[in-house]
Amino acid sequence: MSFHSFTPLPIMAQDGDSLDSPTASPRLPIECLYLIIDCLQGDLGTLHTLLFVNRFFFHAAVPLMWQDPLARLRDVARNPGREKLMALVIASILYHHQQPGREPGDILGMFGLRLSRDLSAHPPLEDVMNRRGFKMTIDYSTLFTTIRPDDWPVIQFRQFISLRRIPISTQENLVGEGRVGCEEKEEEEHPVSIQTDQDYREEVERSICEMLLQFNPSFIKEVLFDMRVAKRTYLPLAGKMANLKTMYVLRLTSLPDEQVQSTIAFIQQNQKTFLSKPRLRLELESGWTDHDIDPCAPPMPGETETQRRSRVREALWLFAKPKLQLYEAVGLPSAMQAYRIPGFYSRITEFKIGFERLTEFSADQDRLDSGDVVEAEAMRTFFERCTNLEELNLAVTSPEIFSWAAKKMHQRRQQAGRQSLPTHPTLGQLRKLSLHSMRSFHYLIHAINDAMVAFSDTLQSVVATGYQQINLTTLQSPLWREQKTSLQANHFGDFAYLLPNLTSIKINLKAFPGFRRVGSFSQCPALQSLRIESGKVRYDQRRRQSHPTSIFDPDTDLEFSLFPKWNMPLLKTLVLHGTAALRFDYESLESMVKLEKLVLQSDLWTSMHRHFWRIPRLSAHLASAKLFAEEEDITDVLRDYDFGRDRNTDEVSSSNTTNDFSTSTTANNSGQSDQKNRKWTKTWTLPCLKSLIIGGPQICVFDFSWLDGSPYLEELLLTLEGPPRHLPFIELSPLTSSAITSAATSDVSMFVSDHLLTHIKRLSIVQWVVSLGDIARLLSMVSRSTLVGLNVECIHEKSTLTGMQLVQAIHVMDAQGVSSDCQQQHIELRSSLKYVSTDLTLTTEESKSVGLTPVPGSEAWGLYYGKHEKRIYSMGTGYFVRDEDVISWNDRDE
Repeated sequence: MSFHSFTPLPIMAQDGDSLDSPTASPRLPIECLYLIIDCLQGDLGTLHTLLFVNRFFFHAAVPLMWQDPLARLRDVARNPGREKLMALVIASILYHHQQPGREPGDILGMFGLRLSRDLSAHPPLEDVMNRRGFKMTIDYSTLFTTIRPDDWPVIQFRQFISLRRIPISTQENLVGEGRVGCEEKEEEEHPVSIQTDQDYREEVERSICEMLLQFNPSFIKEVLFDMRVAKRTYLPLAGKMANLKTMYVLRLTSLPDEQVQSTIAFIQQNQKTFLSKPRLRLELESGWTDHDIDPCAPPMPGETETQRRSRVREALWLFAKPKLQLYEAVGLPSAMQAYRIPGFYSRITEFKIGFERLTEFSADQDRLDSGDVVEAEAMRTFFERCTNLEELNLAVTSPEIFSWAAKKMHQRRQQAGRQSLPTHPTLGQLRKLSLHSMRSFHYLIHAINDAMVAFSDTLQSVVATGYQQINLTTLQSPLWREQKTSLQANHFGDFAYLLPNLTSIKINLKAFPGFRRVGSFSQCPALQSLRIESGKVRYDQRRRQSHPTSIFDPDTDLEFSLFPKWNMPLLKTLVLHGTAALRFDYESLESMVKLEKLVLQSDLWTSMHRHFWRIPRLSAHLASAKLFAEEEDITDVLRDYDFGRDRNTDEVSSSNTTNDFSTSTTANNSGQSDQKNRKWTKTWTLPCLKSLIIGGPQICVFDFSWLDGSPYLEELLLTLEGPPRHLPFIELSPLTSSAITSAATSDVSMFVSDHLLTHIKRLSIVQWVVSLGDIARLLSMVSRSTLVGLNVECIHEKSTLTGMQLVQAIHVMDAQGVSSDCQQQHIELRSSLKYVSTDLTLTTEESKSVGLTPVPGSEAWGLYYGKHEKRIYSMGTGYFVRDEDVISWNDRDE
């Protein structure tokens, strides 16, 4: 918890007396109230309510609301609040730093800025410039503690502020593009074509940042530190920035020694001035990895391979050396980034850097260091010194990267008779581990399994990401063949020791599965999040062929399996992609009573033919797909992918050679769930489920009745891939087509049905065969007071639903629950639906008949959706709004 810098004000009792007076009722200490209010961080609604309680709560809530004022505006496409926020910050500076006898605009002139002539859209700036005598009780600029313009959302500064002179770089851009600039006259405002230039915008941002630094250095906590202006801008302020915690250091490819020394002087002076403050945290931004040195460049004429490697290593070292010089200036860094530093672990001993306080470390292993025994031993020594490391992000270029730590843990447990042990001394505080590899996923799985042994007592989160680049040479290499037969490199999920603190696992392999088996995770009793992406395959619908995105090893990649039934009672998030989603069996859901998010996605209809018959209960869908057998020739699909072929006998069951799919069975040993040849008829008992996303073959067996046990579902995304299919039938009171077409003149209260998805907020159906009855039954399931977004995308060509019918069905949903009494009393029950997205078309005549008005795309999301919160219809022919939601020209300016 953090206390605010405001002086606590006395809380006023209801009778007007101060709570500090003897007659006031007892109260909590001020410190306790601050701790309670600090728990509301991020709850903007509650904090906004506290502003109106009294002065104490006002001054306590404002800093929490301004911790990251632009954060809630970043994800909004076009929000006018950005400009209003920055205008308020500038107005605060002009008001609280105004000088007698000088105009407020003179302060801006010191930084090469000036205000626009028309400030009617920004009253605080207009009041300050006109000196109207209003009072601003809080200097909001002091609450703007993060000065990082590269992370600011797009702000249209031209609405209220501009430069006095056009930057030289902007003038060159105008000449190069053939645009005519304006003359250099300070009394004239620059045209919009100039102010929208990127260099011009960046100069405005730099000037505003410099102004904030000059007037509020003691309040700044995070700053984008440009080494180019370190001596001129930042070094004079080193002794004033008492609250500075993080420096985002920016450099160019060419880095003069003067810039390095000025940055070092700033770090040393700031830490020396404020000894009680924690050491600065350095984040190395753009430029530190943007060099033009190619480690794989061919040798120069007359140069040997050894000489080439030595030359490249030296060039890379000279480029990266300033990184370690900056960390040496910090002395005891809490975080380090060691990307693209050849020989890092061997060279780090040359610098006076302590690792006692190092908690976060990120590094890759340079290709030039691969196979270097000295560097490997130096890395081991480095990690043994990092006794307080909590977060590790590391590149894997060798399967033995953690083997030494795993062997050490094995020895300790054997000596202790496998009893509970104290914290492991090597990386004994490690909580988060992230490993990635571009060489071999075998290396990655081998390393992650060793890490599960070495750091089993403390690990809480594990991430493994593989960007496999497979070629024929890789498949034929002896090391690849050795690794593919290794249990350590192909099995994941059956760990040697208990991991009592592990709550999150994420395995992301971009190529085909790099391991053959995913185990039970029975050694992870506290697991709350499991994400596995095991492979992606392309499918050619015309040729009915599927093939991997890269060359694969059929002996390894097609032997993938999941543990039959997981037992994870604490799991809250389950995300399976690719082959992992195809092999998942719903039996595992019986134990996941706390599951909140379930994602089963595969980017294909059928994977490789050996995977096809392994999909649990897929045969149930094929039996129900008989309706489309003649039209889509599902018989050929089955024959092409050998559905029902026995792997042992390599014979096709005679039941699969006919068109009667209701009698088809699979004769494989591993697909036991398919042998009964029936659908999953149980209801999912997932009372906490909020998000369900299903796409790929497994959607074929989906049924809405499964959701009876998930009353709080908020997001439902269903993507069909494969033979066409209508939405599963919904056993509710359906809205008939005739009822929808006559909804304008009928009493719609008769169409009310019991809602199955009472809390749904986002509903999406993609690539289905959709009719008017399907969409009507679907909308009858949801509650009009909760649904916010509706997506009906890429529907199949056999669909009969039209754009006008979709809009009519939505109108009927809007009227659900509105009784005749409500209509007579003119009680308005507004629908919460904010956007409808579909590729269905809607002509001008049809839009008029359903009460919609077309609007420009430039106004749809910014003006209507963002500013006025009106419903948007994104159709295949453009954007539409309801006739009653059309905004007049007078309302646009409000």
